[in-house]
Amino acid sequence: MQVGSSSSSVKVEVHAPICSAAAEILTPDALRFVGFLCHKFEDRRRALLAARVTRAVEFDSGDTPHFVGSDTLSDILREPSSTAAQNPHWRCAPIPADVLDRR
Repeated sequence: MQVGSSSSSVKVEVHAPICSAAAEILTPDALRFVGFLCHKFEDRRRALLAARVTRAVEFDSGDTPHFVGSDTLSDILREPSSTAAQNPHWRCAPIPADVLDRR
């Protein structure tokens, strides 16, 4: 199954055999949507993978995990419009009681 899109340069191809259930899900519109997502997020995906490789090399060299500070790596990893980045006093919601006590 192949689907191309004139509005995007990404062409999604499925090389595996397509059963009836997969054909029902992998419609031309769904494949165009996947192509759109690939096109839209490819640069960010590649940057995150590169940052992951860089961090792995640091760990291999003996560095230990730590909270991300204000260095370049954190700028790549942190979502640009996250609530925490906008408001340093932001906190997540408290743990629900049913999760806190799981007896």
